[in-house]
Amino acid sequence: MSGSRAPAPFSRIAPSRIITYAMESQLQFDGLFRRLYPPLFFYARGIVGTDADAEDVVEDVFVELWKRHTEVEWGE
Repeated sequence: MSGSRAPAPFSRIAPSRIITYAMESQLQFDGLFRRLYPPLFFYARGIVGTDADAEDVVEDVFVELWKRHTEVEWGE
């Protein structure tokens, strides 16, 4: 399954480090959103069944992540 691997450079970085880096600024967070939105959207659509609901779910998750980014410890 070659399609299941994340493209470089994220494939070599721990997910917690990616999120920690992205939370340092709005611009970096926007980049993370753009990169992760498509696969998360398709995953959510498989669960909720419609494009509109999948969009709502993924966007709500990112909004909450941004709101709480100073409260969360991402660990190593």
